[in-house]
Amino acid sequence: MAPKSKVLVIDDEETITRILAKMLNKDYEVHVVNDGKSALDLVQTHVFDAILVDLIMPEMDGHEIIKRVSRVDPDIPCIVITGYSTEENAIEALKEGAFDYLKKPLNRNLVEYSVKRGVEQRRTRYENKQLIERLNEGRERLRQANYLLFTEKENQREKILSLQRELDQVKSEFTSFKLQENRLAEIKIRLDVSEDLNTLLERVIEIQDILMARAINLYTIKKDDQGAEFVKSLIWGNRLLSHSEGNEFTLPMGVGYAGIVAETGEEVNAKEVQYDKRLSDWYQEKVGFPIQNALCLPLRHNGKITGVIEMFNKTDPGGGIDKFGFTEQDRSMLRELSIHISSVMDKLNLVQYDGLTGLLNREPFLETLVLRITAHRKRKDEQGFSVGIVMSDIDGFKNFNDRNSHIEGNKLLKELGKILKSSIREEDLVSRYGGEEFIFYLSKISSIEQACQFTERVRKTVEGHYFPNQEVQPNGNLTMSFGVTLLASEVIDEYGLLRQEDLNQIVEEADKALLAAKGYQDFKGDDGTSRNRICVFDRERGDSDFERIRLYTEA
Repeated sequence: MAPKSKVLVIDDEETITRILAKMLNKDYEVHVVNDGKSALDLVQTHVFDAILVDLIMPEMDGHEIIKRVSRVDPDIPCIVITGYSTEENAIEALKEGAFDYLKKPLNRNLVEYSVKRGVEQRRTRYENKQLIERLNEGRERLRQANYLLFTEKENQREKILSLQRELDQVKSEFTSFKLQENRLAEIKIRLDVSEDLNTLLERVIEIQDILMARAINLYTIKKDDQGAEFVKSLIWGNRLLSHSEGNEFTLPMGVGYAGIVAETGEEVNAKEVQYDKRLSDWYQEKVGFPIQNALCLPLRHNGKITGVIEMFNKTDPGGGIDKFGFTEQDRSMLRELSIHISSVMDKLNLVQYDGLTGLLNREPFLETLVLRITAHRKRKDEQGFSVGIVMSDIDGFKNFNDRNSHIEGNKLLKELGKILKSSIREEDLVSRYGGEEFIFYLSKISSIEQACQFTERVRKTVEGHYFPNQEVQPNGNLTMSFGVTLLASEVIDEYGLLRQEDLNQIVEEADKALLAAKGYQDFKGDDGTSRNRICVFDRERGDSDFERIRLYTEA
């Protein structure tokens, strides 16, 4: 049985050294020290396959340790550990010779993966050195043979040149490998410090250049109104998609590479796709160029598949299509990057929250409503309180997009999300329902008039706020329309255990009132105006929607 590889952990925090030793003891012989001097003494007497070192330590910091270790053994991969999240600090450590970068709190998967790669790189470097030594020995033997067998001078010269070409190729490949490793380390850092969705997506696009792919796509897994899952694209063909474009680039589960990977969790590395039935006609139609090879991996968080990352057409250094497709090294690198991407996506709460506005997405909003209303019904001190549901919509949003561009439309939605969130009470909720639609949950409402009064304040706030480029809108102003309905306390009690379909019916009432406010549905007492107003669905009035919907006018 082969001896275990040796790993040295250097950190002045005993808690960190215990955690790392526990993570790595199974596969490696782990040595632990708490200061730089002890570490350098060990490096002088032991051969280590990887070193994990904290950047910030008393007496001798991680930067100095890396410099001194490299003088003793320049091939030892040093993995930096730090609580600092700035790109400059980490990249400086890489320039000083660090192999990789890990951020506290430590992620077990990332620690294990980084150490494994470090040990493998050291082994690769050792094998490369042996190969170079053998090549040099061969050159020496050939030189001696050439001296002795001068009559075969031309033949021996060709052999020497061939070996020289092999040696140059090995050196070139090693240099390229090291350069790619550095770029990979930098992109991981840049991914980890992403603070918003757009920044994350822009950095994901950079992966396409590192792995020399023609195009990169990124998808998340969503659910429709019936709870069926589908795959929706955030990046398509190296381009960030607007919300409206995202609906165009969606796939059912099990369809196309992305749909299959999302459904099965199995990676796809297709070398030749000409006769691959998994490549749907949809891909060929949307991508805009002939697809020849593909690499597609799932994004996982806590064991659950949350998205898919996909690349097309591996290119060679000359810019042409690499006939061998994506390598196992490409797959390994993308797999490592997918861990970072899924981790940041979870940090940004992309599943729970809309990445553009920062508001709750529709599904978690409705789930939260069911839980809140159920809990509200059970609390004796809150009995007798009703709740309000308000649907809202930006007036003329298509006109704004057409006149100003989708980019400006996204900026508008982002700013509007902040305004709506600041307009509600702490106990209320607001969600981006889809596109330019928003939905409110108003807690502890005594009457439908009170719900309308609250909604009127929101309407006036939006109407009175200046949005850049709003001059293109009718009357030179950006406004919203609202539909309000009330879920009375006695109705809540009648429902008993509130179900999702019950809530959908209530939301539909607010949506009908919104359509009336926009001028799309007739109702009794319509004043002839349309938009920038509030309509109410009052279930206690009349027997039809026409009679139940009325226009709210401020007293």
